[in-house]
Amino acid sequence: MSEHPPLAIAICTAAYVLQRGRPHDWVGLSDIKTALRRDWSELEAAVSYCTRQGWLEATVSEVFAVFLTDEGAAVALETLKRIEREGKGDG
Repeated sequence: MSEHPPLAIAICTAAYVLQRGRPHDWVGLSDIKTALRRDWSELEAAVSYCTRQGWLEATVSEVFAVFLTDEGAAVALETLKRIEREGKGDG
């Protein structure tokens, strides 16, 4: 997974967490921006990457909300599991 931009993976992970177990719910990009503390321009490029990968669906005109696909959820889960494994290794 390391060949993918870290911000793209972070967006999928943030969308997954913000959905709170409600798959296929739309997540506001402003909520993702707040969670990741990134600029709009950075998010815009990374969201575009995610949509090309099939990880996200995005509103058509200007991106105000995204929806995590099953593929994007798999990316997020893999990331969260890795973080959990790394956290257990610290103790």
